[in-house]
Amino acid sequence: MAPKQYGGLGAGLSGWVVAAEELAQGCPSTAVSFNMHVATLAAYLMRANFAESYKQRLADEIIRPDKLLAAILSEPGTTGLLPSTFACSTQARKVPGGWRLNGRKGFCTMAQSADLINIFAHPEDSEDPEAALSFLIPPRLPGIRVENNWNTLGMRATRSDNLVFEDVLVPEAALYCPIPNAGKFVSESEPLYNLPYTAVYLGVAVGALSAAKQAVHKRQPKGYRQSLAYHPDIRRRIAKAAAQIDAARLMVRSCAWYLDREGQTPRVAASYFKTKYFVGETVAAVTRSCVRWAERMRSSKVKCWSCSFATA
Repeated sequence: MAPKQYGGLGAGLSGWVVAAEELAQGCPSTAVSFNMHVATLAAYLMRANFAESYKQRLADEIIRPDKLLAAILSEPGTTGLLPSTFACSTQARKVPGGWRLNGRKGFCTMAQSADLINIFAHPEDSEDPEAALSFLIPPRLPGIRVENNWNTLGMRATRSDNLVFEDVLVPEAALYCPIPNAGKFVSESEPLYNLPYTAVYLGVAVGALSAAKQAVHKRQPKGYRQSLAYHPDIRRRIAKAAAQIDAARLMVRSCAWYLDREGQTPRVAASYFKTKYFVGETVAAVTRSCVRWAERMRSSKVKCWSCSFATA
């Protein structure tokens, strides 16, 4: 994703959304975890109004040494649902030679595997609640504690546990950049940060449909010469799901293409929100339909496939 001048391949978000879709078909947890690295770099490197010196630092410390980066921004109960309302309760207190960090972060995907984590903290001496400081620190410093609260079915491998910061001392060099308005920064990063996640979700639907197609080809009902894949209603359902996925894929890649070329313009932002909505609805519809096929194939009570699928 990173531009070539920063040590990347220069494929942009257009290249990453293709890769993310492929990764998610095999393991959504891997795709979501590595996407944390990609999305964080995109939010900084592809910002038009961001200092060149900050971009070069990411190139020198993350991209060229091939290090993993994770953004640890969310906070339980304080960051809110609207990006523009983002504010940090985690505090940074200036001390001789560095900073002391105290607070709690949530949804810390890949934090335990990353080489460095990017964390926002509010400067303790500032009266502006929206002011923040961005730090780049190792995740295994003394005082950083993991709260093992991530036990969600299906995505346990992301390890998105809480991180607790208790008097964590970081050197002055760990300060990456000041963020005058955290809410504005996060809301302006919305397409850059979350379109890559949208591509991951799309890959989940692609993988679900692929698995469902394999299943119906393998299942041959008693008394029939052909597999369930030849059943008219199965064919209709597969065709419908494939058409939905194709439409969602075109929206994702079109939005990424415009984002690479135009940046975060109003047109791109509108395209992103429509894409995110449509992909979310498509993934839910396709996976729900695939699960229903699986339920009916496992059911020993189903005797008439025509009736059972017609009423599903």
